[in-house]
Amino acid sequence: MLQNFPDPGAPVLPGKKLTKMLTIKPSLA
Repeated sequence: MLQNFPDPGAPVLPGKKLTKMLTIKPSLA
């Protein structure tokens, strides 16, 4: 589900992106 959120400001690493998303929106976790 988190992968459905494209983030142009996110790093190339999907792992980092996932962590970033979890940090920004913990409700989605």
